[in-house]
Amino acid sequence: MRVAFPETKRTWCCDAFPSIDKIHRIRTIVLIIHGTEDDVIDVSHGFALYNRIHIQHQTEPLWLDGAGHNDIEAHGQYVERLVRLIDVDIPQIRLKQQQQQQQPEQEQPTSTSTPPTLASTLIIPASATNGTN
Repeated sequence: MRVAFPETKRTWCCDAFPSIDKIHRIRTIVLIIHGTEDDVIDVSHGFALYNRIHIQHQTEPLWLDGAGHNDIEAHGQYVERLVRLIDVDIPQIRLKQQQQQQQPEQEQPTSTSTPPTLASTLIIPASATNGTN
């Protein structure tokens, strides 16, 4: 529903992709990549998703100028950004986590919850793998 009606303020029961209501639950690094010329899912949806990610899980998004819904992988910046995620962003996050773990116990706030686990998921559009939507 939000895709068809971007001004919708709530998620309806028939919405097949309620991502906006679930993204705050993600406890790992999130990379948003969206085409600025996407005529299926407006780029404003990508902005809204990015703004709802927990700050500690955000990484610099990629707004691909001129990219549509099914041609993101045709833009060189797409692969460059994925490589930077793997080669730069994730190692930096791991280093930061290791540094936090090495701090003396008295400096760390006590918490009963389990710290988030670093994980990554690479989602490759179906059009990039088999030529269909």
